[in-house]
Amino acid sequence: MYPLPAPNPPFEIGENPNPNSNPVSTRVFRVKA
Repeated sequence: MYPLPAPNPPFEIGENPNPNSNPVSTRVFRVKA
């Protein structure tokens, strides 16, 4: 699906290393959690 491997696989694990860096990433993290 993605042209390149996910740069931040932690989303799958349910961990967000930098919630302040990527607000969108935080949303994905919340959805996964």
